[in-house]
Amino acid sequence: MDGEEPPVRRLHSVGCVDREWCDYIMLELDVSKGDKLYFLVDSGADISLVKSKKLLGTAEFEPRDRVRVKSVEGSILETHGSIETRIRADGLEIPYSFQLVSQQVDLKGDGILGRDFLKVMQAHICYKERLLTFQYKGSTVRKKLGPPPGFESETSQARSVNRITIPARTEMIVRLPVNVGSHVREGLVEKSELLTGVYLAYSLIKVNNGHVITCVLDTREQEVEIPTLEVQLIELEDNGRDGVAVIGLTEQSKGRGDQSSSRGERERE
Repeated sequence: MDGEEPPVRRLHSVGCVDREWCDYIMLELDVSKGDKLYFLVDSGADISLVKSKKLLGTAEFEPRDRVRVKSVEGSILETHGSIETRIRADGLEIPYSFQLVSQQVDLKGDGILGRDFLKVMQAHICYKERLLTFQYKGSTVRKKLGPPPGFESETSQARSVNRITIPARTEMIVRLPVNVGSHVREGLVEKSELLTGVYLAYSLIKVNNGHVITCVLDTREQEVEIPTLEVQLIELEDNGRDGVAVIGLTEQSKGRGDQSSSRGERERE
């Protein structure tokens, strides 16, 4: 209708900050051309996206469901709309709606699995086994984490001088080296303030190839860049703890109350 104002669309954030350590899983969709699709697992992304490049030209989407998304670099774009798909895994056909994009999102793979997917599917990530699991109607689907085919990452020496950019008001999963000479294989990372308003999360973690997976939270209104710092671990007296991290759920583990509260505030905005 002439003179009608366009709807105000909510702005979502997407994209992995530390690209060298982004994890992907392979999924098969009923609307694909038969290709295996590789999705970035990103708990820092509000919504899940799929690129149109490897989808059937006859696949239908709903343009009225368009949303705006903000990439890590700060650019804002609008999706084409929502597309209803069925994820084929372990004999299951799992219905799920993605936001459809073309080449607007700077991403190595074919899409993003954001917090919406991780929460609905009750997803768990085990960094020790490099495995993502999720649930559907009582069945458990297991997917290996890894880079897309052909993606050659830099050497560990080159990475050690990298810097990490954390978007404003975002909690990001990062991979950090432990301090040189540490003999601790499993321990606690204490919550600490790296910069004003930027916190390293309190977490129970295991060392894998001299590195650990943890979270950094930026509570500020602007993005911040931090060096790839070494993590100091506190050794546990009882090493029989589970190495599985639960993500995407409302209830967080004891000791993560500060981060859980901040995440809830972001999702309500």
